[in-house]
Amino acid sequence: MKKRTELKINRGPKTYLIINLITLILCTSLAILASLMKNIVALILLFISAYTLVRIMMWFKVPHLVERSKSGMILARLIAPKPHDNILYVTVGDGLLLMSLAKMASSNCLIVGTDLWGGFYNVTRKEALNNIRFAELYDRINLVEATCFKLPFEDESFDVVATNFTLSTLSPEKRKKVLEELIRVLRINGWLFLVETASDLIFRWRINKKLEKELEGFGIRIVNIVPLEFKGSFTRLICIVCCVKKVLNKDELKKFRASLESCEENT
Repeated sequence: MKKRTELKINRGPKTYLIINLITLILCTSLAILASLMKNIVALILLFISAYTLVRIMMWFKVPHLVERSKSGMILARLIAPKPHDNILYVTVGDGLLLMSLAKMASSNCLIVGTDLWGGFYNVTRKEALNNIRFAELYDRINLVEATCFKLPFEDESFDVVATNFTLSTLSPEKRKKVLEELIRVLRINGWLFLVETASDLIFRWRINKKLEKELEGFGIRIVNIVPLEFKGSFTRLICIVCCVKKVLNKDELKKFRASLESCEENT
């Protein structure tokens, strides 16, 4: 049997790129047609085409492996798993970010990763399992095939819940359903970590005061937002939104801010 020497890594969501490419072609064609008819709609369509083209180029030009590796390491430091913590990672994909977390966790932590695999990302559950075996973390991580809209876990089952690049790729209606599930399985005093792009015009996503109020409606308080800027041919801003399922007291806030300072010193 040939020995495996490398990980199977997500290089970028192919379906996502195809959708954007179709949007670009369609909007450009309609813009040309509208301009021939001297219609102001042509300007709007040209703007959408330009925006879509930039999105496509960003996926090819920004170094995604570096981006995801660094964000995974910083996320693991922020979570700082404690002994006997139950940790849930939703939409794990190839498992790269999850493995960064598992390496920091003690052996008595329960670490669960969920995804549907395939489809949006060209990585299967079998490939994710192979990655975990390759990293010698097979006995530390449990992979469960499940949709983020209906997680197969009891209420308040986990001390920490994290997800990456999920909410920013959903419509507001679907985003609300996923948030409800993430918060349902999170224990009181538990931590919620969201690794997302800073903004997305198409999906009407933006990390701002409106998001803060939306989370407060679920009983979740944003404690801090850690920005991570990645520079390639284009600059891409990723944010780790750190939330808690309660109002922290002064001592807890002080302890969390100390962990943030420690992360910044190591980046």
